Amino acid sequence: MRGVVDEGLLEAAGELRDLVAVTRFPIDTGDVDVARDAQVALLDQLDDYVLPRLKAMDAPLLAVIGGSTGAGKSTLINSIVGATVSRSGVLRPTTRAPAGILPSISPHVCSGTNRYAGSGCARKLLSCAAYSGRSTSRRA
Repeated sequence: MRGVVDEGLLEAAGELRDLVAVTRFPIDTGDVDVARDAQVALLDQLDDYVLPRLKAMDAPLLAVIGGSTGAGKSTLINSIVGATVSRSGVLRPTTRAPAGILPSISPHVCSGTNRYAGSGCARKLLSCAAYSGRSTSRRA
């Protein structure tokens, strides 16, 4: 497969996914709901992020930068990108809404023609933009 880093790793992750999917929790203990929720969350992570990334290393990366106000999140993002894509300043808070930043070479990431458009990555980026009530997508 093109773009796969290690076939053995992909196979192991696929086997892990299959084992997690068939795991059952038949005894209703006090924590059984927590275990079932963790199973669903793990399957979601494997299906939406891990397996697609292992199958194609050119899949879009979703990175979340979080921290307290004035911690330097915008400065960090601007440094990584090499351009001012998120305004930083001395007033707190400077950034008042979630911001989605896409590389200029990837405008197709959230389009219906991209194979990753239905992935959790694209859905979360779009929900982030929708949450702020305005388009927050910036091109680097």
